[in-house]
Amino acid sequence: MKLKHTTATRTSAKVVSRPISQPAITKLMDSASRGELVAIIATGVSMALTNNKVPALSWTGLIRNGFAHSVKKGKITAAQAKAWEPQLESNDIDDLICAAEFMSRKLEAAQGDLYARWLENLFKPLKPANECFRGHNTYLS
Repeated sequence: MKLKHTTATRTSAKVVSRPISQPAITKLMDSASRGELVAIIATGVSMALTNNKVPALSWTGLIRNGFAHSVKKGKITAAQAKAWEPQLESNDIDDLICAAEFMSRKLEAAQGDLYARWLENLFKPLKPANECFRGHNTYLS
């Protein structure tokens, strides 16, 4: 079976695909066969697999979802969640990381089950919806 290999880059709100050269594919396949390949998959892949219908699959969406869960579980107040909105809207990654750290501490990420259950309940029911995109990524598994 011949697979069409492409990379996708995000520019603004659209995804642009471009072919990967055959020498690059050969190098990747050789590295994988030697067990020397590590694939780093960003949130864009998850978003594409679900046709951008699950906001929690983006980093900002995930953190927002965590804040909402924290409010629901009584770990923070609605006012606290609202106070973190500027960091969630910021283009500065440090702001987003600070918000994520605050939220994860409130959900007791290091020692409690609440954080793990939140993530499991969020991600376990998800299924790929974009079969075309899914087909392009089967060679990674």
